[in-house]
Amino acid sequence: MNLSSSELTRLNEAILSLYTPFGLSELPDRFLRATRLAMAGDLTHISLTSPANGTVDAMLDQPAHAALAALSAHREDLLAMPGFSDGSFYLRADGGPVSYLDFMDHKRLESTALWEFLCRPLGIAWDLSVNFHRTDSLFFTISTSRGGSQYGDTERTMLALLQPHLRQRFALAVMAEPDHPLLHMDSSSIAEAAGHIVCDADGHILFAPDATLESLQRAGIQHGNKLPDEWLRWINGGSAKTDPVRVPPSLSVRTKGGEQLSLHHLHARAEGEHHLLVELPASVSRPLSRREEDVAHWLAQGKTNREIAGILEVSPSTVKHHVASILDKLMVENRTTAAVRLRSRRH
Repeated sequence: MNLSSSELTRLNEAILSLYTPFGLSELPDRFLRATRLAMAGDLTHISLTSPANGTVDAMLDQPAHAALAALSAHREDLLAMPGFSDGSFYLRADGGPVSYLDFMDHKRLESTALWEFLCRPLGIAWDLSVNFHRTDSLFFTISTSRGGSQYGDTERTMLALLQPHLRQRFALAVMAEPDHPLLHMDSSSIAEAAGHIVCDADGHILFAPDATLESLQRAGIQHGNKLPDEWLRWINGGSAKTDPVRVPPSLSVRTKGGEQLSLHHLHARAEGEHHLLVELPASVSRPLSRREEDVAHWLAQGKTNREIAGILEVSPSTVKHHVASILDKLMVENRTTAAVRLRSRRH
């Protein structure tokens, strides 16, 4: 397809923006900006998905934290969507732009958790995605979504031409920072990560899962919905206007139990919004009761609540209560991630 001169100009600007110097901590925001330069969308986002572990994470280009928080509690439903569970979405997104609607009609989309907890609240109905990095267990996908009209051939061509540059720029950034936490979302790192904190330039917490805030309190970090001064100085020091690209890779904080808590600054937003990955030692988790340990053993084996109830000779509602308590104590949001953590503890 032939692109117009204005479309070629936008595409060229997007490509050039990718090759200005920046590190992995700034990469998500730079990729989001480049995609918006190439094509119009109401929402642009990067998804980091690990289907084997039942985990989905996202970095958005506009505040949408309430919808994202609601969606994160339904990861298993999201991964059950057509194209996700068998990996076919990601395989096709390797070769070029792909949409959810390539796998289902709009009526089917409206029955999914993705629609209920993200698309409908944000008023978006159409999407277009490509992978810029994929391994057997981790997928980095950039997507653009909007509500007005479906993406056409021109926009698919624009994103297809941008994709190899996204891949190349990601590869160059990885070579420079191979140990960056963004690259290591394996089962062990997921098990130890308490989640994300999103804050503004003054340190006020805009979004964080309840489990993250509760685990910080158990570690002796009193936050009051605002970052401690030490954390804020670290953020502001790393994102100073004199050097906007380089961000400290991590900040180590000692917990009240004498162990290390690690913070990673994933990216600094132009409007002063910051995303932090928080990693806490497993010791801050509350211990499981003897009965919860029994339930956890079978939960780790992938048994359903009804199956566990039959094995332990208790009611399904009792098992449901214990599972909820286990998820809370392990600081995880679904039973799939709980099973990963429980299995990792046994090895």
